[in-house]
Amino acid sequence: GKQGKKKQRQKRQQQHDRQHTNPSEDPMNSATNAVNPSSAVHQLRHPDPKIRQNALVALQATVLHNTSSSSSSNNNKRVSVAVLQAVREQVMDANLECASAAAECLAQYLSQASNIEFQAVTTASWTPVLLVRLDQCLKALQTKTDDKVKLWFAVAAPCTQALCKLVELNERALEHIMNTTTQMDFFLATLLGLLQ
Repeated sequence: GKQGKKKQRQKRQQQHDRQHTNPSEDPMNSATNAVNPSSAVHQLRHPDPKIRQNALVALQATVLHNTSSSSSSNNNKRVSVAVLQAVREQVMDANLECASAAAECLAQYLSQASNIEFQAVTTASWTPVLLVRLDQCLKALQTKTDDKVKLWFAVAAPCTQALCKLVELNERALEHIMNTTTQMDFFLATLLGLLQ
């Protein structure tokens, strides 16, 4: 009776807990779950950086790969705004491997002009995030005392790609930078500093 039901509930809870803490059983590993915003967002915002990184890699390999290499038939499979916002947040992650994976996701998503047109407002909001992260990369690379130089370059490269694509194809992103001379100077100084 009651004891049997209680044991069943405990067993189900244990299975649920294991599923959400074990990266090898990560629900992001299947393309169908990756499209589900609630599970994807949960994984992308997980406190464990390994789980966040696994979620970003899975998202890039499944959903984003399908949208960037698809014909018009697959273009209907849009990435939700909630997932895009969670990825954008990870660009600023203290864990540079997660930040790099997130920046690669944004760059891959932006490689499709139709994605930028579809999410013009959302993607334009990435401009300040990318600028700030590039500035952090530039400062870390200029000191050259950081033992994570390769990781900083791994973050800077896709951030630069994503920002350049945004400025090229999204008028709102360009307006954000052109908005003030300070922003424009900051943008140019950051890009030129990274190229040196």
